[in-house]
Amino acid sequence: MSDLEDSGLIQAPHTSSGRVPTEKGYRVFINSILQVSPMGIDSLGQITEQFTSTSDTNTIGQRIGDAFNNHFFCRRGAHAQ
Repeated sequence: MSDLEDSGLIQAPHTSSGRVPTEKGYRVFINSILQVSPMGIDSLGQITEQFTSTSDTNTIGQRIGDAFNNHFFCRRGAHAQ
C-alpha cells in the first residue's frame, strides 16, 4: 500500500478513511485493460449505415453506441449485451 501511495496511485482523502485511487491510479488501471485498435471497413460501414437508416437522433445514438460496443467488446471476447 505504501508503494502505491508513494507512486501517487492511491491516496487517503481523510486521516480516518481508506485508500482510494487517484486520477493517475485510475488512468493506469484503464490503460492496462483498454486495448484500442483501428476500426475495420465492416465496422465503419455499420456505423455509416446507422446514420443513414433513420433521422431520429435517439435511435441513431443508440445504434452507433451498439456498433462501438460490438466493435470493442467483441474484440476482447466479452460481448456486452
